[in-house]
Amino acid sequence: MKNRLINFSNLRKMLLFMEQDLGVADLSNDEKNLLAAITDQADEAGEFRSEIVRTHSLVLDMSHGTFFRSLKKLLEKKIISKSNDLGRSNYRLNADFSKAPE
Repeated sequence: MKNRLINFSNLRKMLLFMEQDLGVADLSNDEKNLLAAITDQADEAGEFRSEIVRTHSLVLDMSHGTFFRSLKKLLEKKIISKSNDLGRSNYRLNADFSKAPE
């Protein structure tokens, strides 16, 4: 049991360091879960559709309002952007978001 807890502790610390390194440590848990779901669902160019991401296991239990508030926050923080050349529910993950000013 103790070894599993040590592994758990090490994973949590590693995740914290990665979040700080990526510049996402200040995001809410909902925003972090949404960002992870977006990253998992985005294509090679970083494009994704919000209705597809909405079905991801990391955000499936998130309320409709929380999902779209979190999406809006990621837009405001320039982590994602609207994909103008596609439809209204199309977005793009900004590869250089960690360099963007808050």
